[in-house]
Amino acid sequence: MFAAARNTLTRAPTVIVHRRAMATQATPSQIKGHARWIKGMASEVLGSVFSPSLRSSGKAAKASGIEEMRAAKEIADRRVESRLKKAKFPTALGVEGQGENLAGWALGCQGMKQRGERKLQVASEKMGPGIGPGGPGNRY
Repeated sequence: MFAAARNTLTRAPTVIVHRRAMATQATPSQIKGHARWIKGMASEVLGSVFSPSLRSSGKAAKASGIEEMRAAKEIADRRVESRLKKAKFPTALGVEGQGENLAGWALGCQGMKQRGERKLQVASEKMGPGIGPGGPGNRY
């Protein structure tokens, strides 16, 4: 964050501020939210054994992590929706949706499952009736 350097002429410390430290607003992140939730879960479990204050701080950290994940999901959903409107290859979108849905199911992430289902829905709408799995001309 801050780096201290000495001015060789005056021997006075000079403070160098990095650009990242100057940012005042942090963008919500799915990864940071998950990490905070996991940390809160661990604190809550340890607190149930050792200390009630640790347990309550764990609950607060879990709630904070969930809120950050929700905020990040809203931002990501807006980006995905704008990308879905422009999608030209519904088959690729369907494959991406199936993969994301499966990953969400395997990891237990509700947001990934919902986003994958939404991509599958848009892909089937863009393919039109009779095209896709089970449609005419499909030999599977």
